[in-house]
Amino acid sequence: MYNSKKGITYVFGAGRLNKLNSDSLKAEEFFYGYQYFAKKIKDLKIIEMEFPINSNNKILEFVDKVLRKITQLPIYTKDILFVKNYNILKNTQKLILTTDLLALSMLPFLVVVKIFHKIDIFVIVMGLFGRQPKNRAVKIFQNIFIGILNKVTKCYVFLGRGEYSNAVSMKPKNSNKFRFLPFCIDTKFWKANNSDLINNKDGILFIGNDGKRDYKLVEKIAKSLPEINFTFITSQIKEVELKNVNLIKGSWGENLLSDEEIRKYYQNSKLTIIPLIETYQPSGQSVALQSMSCGTPVMISETKGFWDKEKFIHDENIVFIKNNDLGIWVNEIKKYYFNEDYLKKISITGISTINDEFNLSSFNSNLEKIIYQ
Repeated sequence: MYNSKKGITYVFGAGRLNKLNSDSLKAEEFFYGYQYFAKKIKDLKIIEMEFPINSNNKILEFVDKVLRKITQLPIYTKDILFVKNYNILKNTQKLILTTDLLALSMLPFLVVVKIFHKIDIFVIVMGLFGRQPKNRAVKIFQNIFIGILNKVTKCYVFLGRGEYSNAVSMKPKNSNKFRFLPFCIDTKFWKANNSDLINNKDGILFIGNDGKRDYKLVEKIAKSLPEINFTFITSQIKEVELKNVNLIKGSWGENLLSDEEIRKYYQNSKLTIIPLIETYQPSGQSVALQSMSCGTPVMISETKGFWDKEKFIHDENIVFIKNNDLGIWVNEIKKYYFNEDYLKKISITGISTINDEFNLSSFNSNLEKIIYQ
């Protein structure tokens, strides 16, 4: 156990404390090692972004709007720059910001605390260095803000190899601060429910809420395949007038479905599809890993930001679709969905890949090495 007087502080988005205290929480991957360190660190704290219902801080609200406009960066200082949070920061030795949105929103505090206190700052990156604004003024302001963040940050942790490689090529002078740590899942929880991986399953699953999913294409795919049942678990599609689609409002952050309920949808589906908009961000990563671990094969857009093309091989443990042409998606789904022997082979290989390479124990131990290197 580490007995430092100043321990580790995690910074999470809104809703994480409710999740930690909820009986519905079973899988641990979205806490990025928090539960692991809770067993080893005496002084372990959490700062959480808040959304005050009646916020009176109109000044910060106005500043945020201006900063988002001129930088096109996700900056929300009004939801996290509180005195109580600064008091936690100044008594912290290791700070882990779990998204770059949180890092940018806390940037004023990070600068001050770095000047006056000894603190190591770690940022888990989710798209920060993949931004390429066309407007010259916006690009200048972005570089200023990201440059300041670079000054105070000890290490950036990349969850996807594609985003990591892109950042190294774009920011070679900062690459000594970059570490690639594959996102991993709780394989003790996300697992198949029986040995018959494909034969008794039915339907296609789509699940997700982030801005890089191609929601319009998902609806078009379902419309083009009326003979197949689809389940959409998302809050981004408000209504679907298709008889073969079961639309379920779902959001991990809002706790609308329990982990057990989500796992059951994975386990009972024959195929999970993840159409994506082109991005360097490792979008679809958690859904793909969870689905594969539950024995359900994944069909996903092959984007520049795919998290690890060394470990995932087309037709062996995953199915890549090279572009978002509707005809290609429909034909590939027909090819795989109705060939159960083919799907079973991909399912077995996929389970093995996740258990061997993307289990949470590996993530936790490697994160510990990064933090205490």
